[in-house]
Formats: sequence, structure tokens, C-alpha cells
Amino acid sequence: MPFFPPGGSGGGGGNALQNEQFVSTLNQTVFNLASVPTSAVIMMVDGLGYEDGVDYTVAGNVVTWLNTDFTLVAGQAVQMFYLV
Repeated sequence: MPFFPPGGSGGGGGNALQNEQFVSTLNQTVFNLASVPTSAVIMMVDGLGYEDGVDYTVAGNVVTWLNTDFTLVAGQAVQMFYLV
């Protein structure tokens, strides 16, 4: 399963893959990314991927966990993958 939709015809796009890692705090729901994504954001918690618009939302450089299946607890590994 690809992380990002295919882009253009392969000619020289300047996109760079960002991989940001966080360690959640108790009941954390908001994560601030270093950059504004130019692609979909893939969010993983403890190595499991979650669905944008269902489990979390992205607005600019802010990712909000929606607490759909569980509440994030302190110490969980959270990763965000996206293009800039």
C-alpha cells in the first residue's frame, strides 16, 4: 500500500518526504508538524496506520487525533509521514 498518491510524470519534482516522530502525552489530541504538508499525512501510532478523516484530521500543519478507537496515553510512539 503506497503512502502517497503518484505524482506527475516523474520529472524533477522538489518534494521531500518528512518523517516526524512524537511521544504522546496523556490524552494528547493535537500534534504540530514542522511544515505544512503538500500531500496526505499518514499517521501511525505504535506502528499501526490510521485513516485521515476517520481517526484524525489535518488542517495546515496541525494534526488532530479524533479519539475514535482509543485515547492516546503517555508514551505512545506517534509518527507522521508527508511530503513538503
